[in-house]
Amino acid sequence: MLGLNEVTLLGRLGADPELRFTANGKAVCELRLAVPGSRTGDGEPAPEWVTCVAWEALAEACAQHLTKGSRALVRGRLATQRWEGKDGQPRSRTVVVAGSVLFLDARSAGRRDPDDEPLE
Repeated sequence: MLGLNEVTLLGRLGADPELRFTANGKAVCELRLAVPGSRTGDGEPAPEWVTCVAWEALAEACAQHLTKGSRALVRGRLATQRWEGKDGQPRSRTVVVAGSVLFLDARSAGRRDPDDEPLE
């Protein structure tokens, strides 16, 4: 099967990044990104909320440089997470696994990609 799984999002964080560490010590950071959605009755775009997940060095950079309201450009791929809820029911959600994040605010302007140096 031939396919393409690539996502590019431009938006603002709706909350501060949530940095956690796995049992193995890997950093993981969740970003709640508001991107323009479909227009409402008054013509204004309603936000679509997208959860983006960054790992390791990128996760730590996001937690350090982004805050609620920060603008960011996220490039990554779609992934579905599955688990069993406390009630025993299956649960799932689709997230964007970030490959790179461009920090767009002046105080944090610069790209942080695990394979790239930050831009000055």
